Amino acid sequence: MLVISAFQKLLLAFKYPDFSSDLVGPYNSVGVIQRRIPGSTGSQIFYPTTTTTTRNQDEKKKKKKQSSYFRPQAIRGLADYSGQSSEELFQFLSKATHPCIVDATPPIATSSNDNHDNGTSSSSLPLVIFSHGLGGCMEMYTDLCQQIASSGMIVVALEHEDGSGCYAETKDGKEILYQRPDDTPYSRQKVVNFRRPFLKQRVHEISIAMDFFLGEDWKINNNNHDEIDPLFRQVLECIDPSKGAALVGHSFGGASMALLASNMADDKERMNGGPSSKNIINSVTMFDPWAFALDDETIQERGIPKSISILSILSENWAMTNPETQQILELHHPNVKDENDDDPLLLYYMPRSVHPSFSDAGWWLPRFLTRRMGLRGTKERRYETIQSCAKACIYHIQQQCCTSSTTTNDADALGKPKRTDNEDYYSTSLQLMPFPLTEGDDKDSTTTISNEQVEMAKAR
Repeated sequence: MLVISAFQKLLLAFKYPDFSSDLVGPYNSVGVIQRRIPGSTGSQIFYPTTTTTTRNQDEKKKKKKQSSYFRPQAIRGLADYSGQSSEELFQFLSKATHPCIVDATPPIATSSNDNHDNGTSSSSLPLVIFSHGLGGCMEMYTDLCQQIASSGMIVVALEHEDGSGCYAETKDGKEILYQRPDDTPYSRQKVVNFRRPFLKQRVHEISIAMDFFLGEDWKINNNNHDEIDPLFRQVLECIDPSKGAALVGHSFGGASMALLASNMADDKERMNGGPSSKNIINSVTMFDPWAFALDDETIQERGIPKSISILSILSENWAMTNPETQQILELHHPNVKDENDDDPLLLYYMPRSVHPSFSDAGWWLPRFLTRRMGLRGTKERRYETIQSCAKACIYHIQQQCCTSSTTTNDADALGKPKRTDNEDYYSTSLQLMPFPLTEGDDKDSTTTISNEQVEMAKAR
């Protein structure tokens, strides 16, 4: 106990978790609030801000309570998921300072209606909904979410209550810990059957969240939503519903977003701008999507409709060594563009990365420990995965927003990269590597990884 306590003091003294102080977007600061979404889940909401201090300077006790990176109660869930009998090992996370500005003022409250800083205006920011992977929670992807938000987006990190995360809390305060499968042999059918109800609940939670953030019920029925305090309302007013929602997820969260997008293909009214068009998806970005958990109907028959642009970025570890990657490739087949289509199939891998590289876990401890524990690639450079993948995600979302409903001025304000026909932004600017895809004449064609690429990965 004494050794652990001393080690944690050292970690805090050396500023661990080691978050990057450089944000990839034009905003130098990102605000954050934790709020429960009416009818859905708890969430951590990230948004750009021009302020550098917390909103309620006089409420020192409140500030101290809310400025921690990890909630103390979530530490219990993290310890349980990790198989640790004691929470002591992770206590430093609840004592570390949050990298974002808690309760910061949103941009529309710091600018006049006629002349906004950074080019933003009321109801001008795209909505991003983020879904965590197995063992995740609302804090687990803080760095990635704040990087995306710094580009001028509202990022809502959900905390799913299906029992697939390390911790969640219901509206009534009941704690939900990770639900483990039984010890029968591992197989795809076992995974599909076990995870089906989890996915069903996740899709429901995401859909309710989309309806809430893109709808106007919170404006006209505010008396029925006690959860909507003045600051939460200011954040909501920043969102531009006409841009729809960008769905982003890691691992099981990526599979959840893929399933929701696939289900949307059956909703013709939504996809064609009918009565439910407020719930439209403008893009899907998946990091190491665990498509292995999706059934064959979703993967091989429906897939994700061509009307929704999808970007998948795999870690090199998954791309080169994981046999379950096959389902990811099959999921992309229905979305393959025609040869004459200007938009390429957006399927890449991030060199030197591993599956946890997209989360915060790789920055909790010193590099030699995280590499030994498999939380960071052995040759992965500092911050490269989070920052490159955040930039790719931002670019992907901005392309969809700016081609549909965003004006030229909005595009310039968001820092939208200039796209040229002869440049692959993802490969040339972000060092992402195209993932191999063999396109056959029919949907049953298979995709394989070449021996040369496997050897290249091993040589790094």
